[in-house]
Amino acid sequence: MSDYSGWDGDPQEQPASDTAQDIAGVLKARLVSILTASGHGVCDLLDAAQYKPDSGAVICGCGQFAPWSDDPDNPPWEATAEQNDATHRAMTTSQKGGALTYEPSDPIRSTLALIDPTELYTPDDVERHILDTLYRLETGQLFERESVTKYYGAKQAFDLKFAACMVSSKGGAADVRKAQATLDCAEEYAALNDAEMVMKAVKATMHNLRSVITGYQSVAKSVAQTYQAGGSQGAPPQRERSPW
Repeated sequence: MSDYSGWDGDPQEQPASDTAQDIAGVLKARLVSILTASGHGVCDLLDAAQYKPDSGAVICGCGQFAPWSDDPDNPPWEATAEQNDATHRAMTTSQKGGALTYEPSDPIRSTLALIDPTELYTPDDVERHILDTLYRLETGQLFERESVTKYYGAKQAFDLKFAACMVSSKGGAADVRKAQATLDCAEEYAALNDAEMVMKAVKATMHNLRSVITGYQSVAKSVAQTYQAGGSQGAPPQRERSPW
């Protein structure tokens, strides 16, 4: 008889092939499939995913989480063939040349709630936020590059149309002709301004994230020292005693 902790039916009907290792493998595949379905299928920490029954969530090793269904007929250790196939495809197609590929992601978006300074937190809490910030920096760089590309594409479109409008304008003062050309390129002008705004906002966010991770690293050192000392402030200083 196999050790199937989630089986609540007739022991005679329990599959003999369901060993603890088999169950762990199926559970891991299911956790990966849930994170993949939520849009988090290209993380190199997926193998460290865990199921938290107290919160009903699946948590990736990087801190990204996805909700789990409370349906008792669909426990986390039972995966359908479709989900296992989707997991296999996601894990095999995300690798090119031995490296994982990542999608650009807005760096302002975090998967973790901020640490409440009034609550007791552990080195693990700080480490999760450091990993979350690192992930946002990595994918944010792709997003920043994409925003720069879009900006120069919008600038090129505006410059070309503006020049064409200036060439085709007839008479009038230079400032009037420029104003009219700008009005004729209103759509391209708006797209250019929007692209410039996004590019500058992403650049500022990336700069702030680098400062944030520096702060988290300082906090992590402080918290680690506190835990290593057992939370003690140390022994009281020795007072000088009189020799008599």
